[in-house]
Amino acid sequence: MAYEYRYFKPFAGTTEVIGEQAITQSKLAKPSVGSPEIINASVQTEDIADKAVTLAKLADDVPAIGIVDGSITESKLAIDAVSSAKIKDGAVTNSKIGISAVTKIKLASNSVGYQEIIDGSITTPKIVDGQVTKPKLASDIATYVPRRVAVPDKILTDFTWDGAVHIDGLDLSGIVPVGAKAVILNVYLHGQDMASMEFYTDSVACPSDFGLSFITSSYKFNTSHWVLPIDADRLLDYEPGVNTPQNCDVTVIGYFI
Repeated sequence: MAYEYRYFKPFAGTTEVIGEQAITQSKLAKPSVGSPEIINASVQTEDIADKAVTLAKLADDVPAIGIVDGSITESKLAIDAVSSAKIKDGAVTNSKIGISAVTKIKLASNSVGYQEIIDGSITTPKIVDGQVTKPKLASDIATYVPRRVAVPDKILTDFTWDGAVHIDGLDLSGIVPVGAKAVILNVYLHGQDMASMEFYTDSVACPSDFGLSFITSSYKFNTSHWVLPIDADRLLDYEPGVNTPQNCDVTVIGYFI
């Protein structure tokens, strides 16, 4: 039996010879398709599986132009993802802050000074009862302290009735405290003869109508009040008349401190 030998041309491997869809995934050797085998721009959006591009696959310099306007919504931001470093200086304006959004707990200690308080905004209802204490008052503001006593502070025999000025003759140091600014004196004169009494602050005479004068010869009395500034020594001057009355009672009914 005769044998016939035939020679075949090696397989050319042209695309025309390969049928469409003939090379399936199972026919590809593992790691056979790399980036050199992928034509530029050949991977289209529809070729990428949903959620296939994860954060780890994104470059740090992904431009903003690649983000659709309005696509980064609140639900897309991770908790604590927006830090102060991500906020542009001056970007948080008044319009971005909600009404009543800045609460007391958000204010730094000592952040509100007198320059931040609107003139005239601190009215009486804004001040808690009892909060304006004496140390907060200006030095020229005094508080009135009333007194009620059973007997006069000074009587007839505490004065010398000679018509002369007695410097520091009325000692109130045991009656009003240190720091008192003024006293209110209740003075009662009673007698048959003409009698008078004047009180002074360091020999500065009071107006003439401040004097108490018993001007009739009948049994009558005269009562008046003095409001006199008082120094730290709490001593007042006095000038009596030459006639001694039957009674002279002097009482501090109140003082300012």
